[in-house]
Order: sequence, then C-alpha cells, then structure tokens
Amino acid sequence: MKSFKNFFIVFILLIFSCASTNSDEPDYFLKVSGNRPYGIAFDNKGLLYMITAPPTGNGTLSKVTPDGKITDITVLEGSFMGPGIYIADNNGIFITVGNKLLKVSPDGNTETIADGFSLCFDVKMDSNGNIYVADDLKGVIYKIAPEGKKNIFFKSDTTGPFVLTSIVIDNNNENLYAREGNRIIKFKIDSNSTSEKPEVLIDNTKMFYLCRDNNNNIYASTIDNVIKIDTGGNIKYLSGKPLKTSIGVAVGGKGFDEKSLYVSVEDGIIKLPIIK
Repeated sequence: MKSFKNFFIVFILLIFSCASTNSDEPDYFLKVSGNRPYGIAFDNKGLLYMITAPPTGNGTLSKVTPDGKITDITVLEGSFMGPGIYIADNNGIFITVGNKLLKVSPDGNTETIADGFSLCFDVKMDSNGNIYVADDLKGVIYKIAPEGKKNIFFKSDTTGPFVLTSIVIDNNNENLYAREGNRIIKFKIDSNSTSEKPEVLIDNTKMFYLCRDNNNNIYASTIDNVIKIDTGGNIKYLSGKPLKTSIGVAVGGKGFDEKSLYVSVEDGIIKLPIIK
C-alpha cells in the first residue's frame, strides 16, 4: 500500500476535470512550501490542526495559531496521508492514515485505535463516543464502539477510489451524512443502517470532502471550488473563481475568522466567506 500514499489525491486530477488557471489569488490564511496540506480541523481552544504530506511517504501533524505560527506535533505513519482528522477535544485527535486509525495526544503520543482498513479517508465521533470511519476502497462506513468493537454501519453498492471519502454528523447528533460517489446520503445515527435505504440529500455533483456549520449546512470541496448545501439540498458555490484543487474544508474556529470557510489547497490554506 505504500505506493498508494497520496497518489490517490493527485489522481483526482485525472478523475475530475482540471481546474483552470486564474491570475486573481484567493484570500490566503497560510502559504506553505514543500509538502501540501490535506486535512484541517479546529479545536475549541483556538488552534488549527493540519496534516501535511508529500505525494508518497509519511505525513506530519502540526498545529497553527491564528497568526499563522506552525508547530509540528508528530510524524504520521500509514499507507495513505489524507484529509481525515477529527478533534475530540479532551479525548485526543483522531486521524485516518489509510490502513489504520490513529489517536494522537496533544503532546504527540500516537496509538493505533483500529486497523485492517483498505483505505480509510475520514473519521467522526458521535456524542456517545462511537467512532465512524469511512473506508473508501471497500465502500464501507465502520462504527467503532467505545469499548473497541468494530461493526459495519453502511456498505455501499459501489467500491473503488473516491467513492466513500467523507462523513459528517450533524450538531444535534441525530444524522450522519456521507459522500458516496456523486451524491450525499443521510442516515439516522440510532438506526440499524445496514438494513435501511439511505435518504439522498443531493445527487449528480462531483465532491470530495465534507464539513458542516452550526446550522447543519454542509460544505463540500470539489476539484476547483467549494459548495454549500443547505438542509433542503440547495447548492451554492462559495468561490467565483477556480481554486487550486481544494481538499480539506473546515469552518473557522475560536480565534480565527468564524465567518469564513478554511480550505486546504495545493500551496496553503485559503479563506472563503460563508454565504447565506
């Protein structure tokens, strides 16, 4: 699997249409050189956490202050460095690295929470401590109970790269949304979803990674833009110009601009205003 690290994200350029160039630069929060940022997430203490990685090889987890100061926390080892990162406040930082799920403490200690994945892309936790992991190549969302038992929460009929790349849990802890191919599907958290047909929120839209705001609007990165999807499935584009292959997305946190969406692109992290 080593040969598959981050090659998959580069391969997005072959699956989706390439972004066109534009002389107008977006509003950068942070520019980086060398390894590009993939996953980003905010904690409740005023820090941004960022995963950077080369096309192949190990990644790095770093924290970033609102004034842009970067401090590396730890090296991430796995079969794939992607966008999957979830901050559980006092319960650590959960990160997907392809074949396993890691938990990283604030001081950089790393432990493996679960393994045996084919290519896990994203991770979220509900208010009961259940962890959900999107395993893209298998087309499966796993549910890991607090005691560590791993079960299948959802099995897609479609498998392969870039089919099941991201999941979101709403702020009421009632619904789980997943990006499955060109659509976003919705489940009840307390349901036995392996036996139910999911509700489809939107269909026929090319997306990659998801996040939400406090009003349960969903934001999805595309190859060259970010879209906002409200609870009724209506879509708006946040950028009037093409972006540089957007990947990770996160709503601004404490100490940052909470009226902006932060997006990891090829050479840094940009800000897009959240539109009503």
